[in-house]
Amino acid sequence: MTVAGNRQVYIIDEVVHFGGFFQGDTVGVNAHPKEDSESRRVLTIDDHVWDNLKDKHNLSQGTALLLRFHLGDVAEASVLGHPDREQLRRAIRERDISPNPNLRAIAYHCRACALWIAQEPETAPGRYACVICHTPLAGT
Repeated sequence: MTVAGNRQVYIIDEVVHFGGFFQGDTVGVNAHPKEDSESRRVLTIDDHVWDNLKDKHNLSQGTALLLRFHLGDVAEASVLGHPDREQLRRAIRERDISPNPNLRAIAYHCRACALWIAQEPETAPGRYACVICHTPLAGT
């Protein structure tokens, strides 16, 4: 699934390592595209490409990542969501939780994706929808 800016949503299946060769600044994960759970990839993500990660040790199975690839490598990464709201809160930096000062929540829950998502939902007159699957959110 491609989201704005040619970024793709991946779901972590397993965190393989923290560090890398000679204790480098990376995290290694097995992950799959949100729409294709059979297409697992081994990804090594450098610390400097994350835009909202507070602590890589809080990444875990089920974490949704928003990734941009360049020549096969992860060029940009952000934590997009997690099935558990508190785990999501521990993984992302507080200043990135709500870029809109009018919002009071750190995330919204999409029942279709089964994720708490730390981005503003899509908006249309009279409704909000998930940025990943575009499903209208409950109560809108």
